Amino acid sequence: MCYRVLFVALFVLSMGALADADTVAYYRFEEGADGAGSTGAAPGTLGHVLDSSGNGHHGTAFGSPIYDAFVDDTTIPQTGASNNLSMRFTGASGQVVQVLSPFIFHSQFGDATLEFSMYQATSSHTSIFWTRSGNGDRNRWNIFTNGGFGMDYRNPVGVLTSFGRPVPGFGGTLGHWEHITVTRTQIAANTFDYDFYRNGVFAFTKNAPVTNLPNSTVWEIAGREGFKFVGWIDEVRFSNTALAPDQFLGAGGAPTPIPEPATTWLVLCGVAFVVIHRMRT
Repeated sequence: MCYRVLFVALFVLSMGALADADTVAYYRFEEGADGAGSTGAAPGTLGHVLDSSGNGHHGTAFGSPIYDAFVDDTTIPQTGASNNLSMRFTGASGQVVQVLSPFIFHSQFGDATLEFSMYQATSSHTSIFWTRSGNGDRNRWNIFTNGGFGMDYRNPVGVLTSFGRPVPGFGGTLGHWEHITVTRTQIAANTFDYDFYRNGVFAFTKNAPVTNLPNSTVWEIAGREGFKFVGWIDEVRFSNTALAPDQFLGAGGAPTPIPEPATTWLVLCGVAFVVIHRMRT
């Protein structure tokens, strides 16, 4: 009877841990080949932009954005993983990566973290992340460049909440790689804090309501026609918690790495083995 209770408890705990695993999606752009255009959607082939978190939020590339060996760090400081490719966007009409799942700052999530690396090739107003399909200007986040880095959202009926154009502390980023992190933390019943970091350094906090966030189930890289992002994007990671700076991808030697589902399951299996062994002896 004790064994049955133990295994049921471990199963419940493991399912909860798997559901709460911090990494929601992670796009590394390592599935292609240098100089190859990415178009199509067959799993494991060019065009199927892989979500390496294991959660299956893969993307589809249209219009042949280009895999490129031009990267910031050849080794990711936080994980030690090799970084061989980024994705280059030329600004061509129809060139986009589309993911059919909610964006990390939509209403489906609470506390959250957005991380990505970008190399901006133009000072024009261009959209990096456009979190709906089509150009209709409601029910979306727009994370953009405009002589710097900017961010705003419109709720499902089109009311605008802006975080600055550019965000304070984010001046010109033209012509070099930047690691951008935005964390979201609920600090009151109807208030989120959004904290902005540039290359791991805190820059700015913005408060915004918890309610009336966008809720669309599509998001895109370089998806806004007329404002197409021009440059390179790499290491896009979504987390369903507000990460500490020592957990950011650009932070080396962090003492608190983000747990993945497989890691959590292995730890629980180890606990079960130890408990059973002690019960038998």
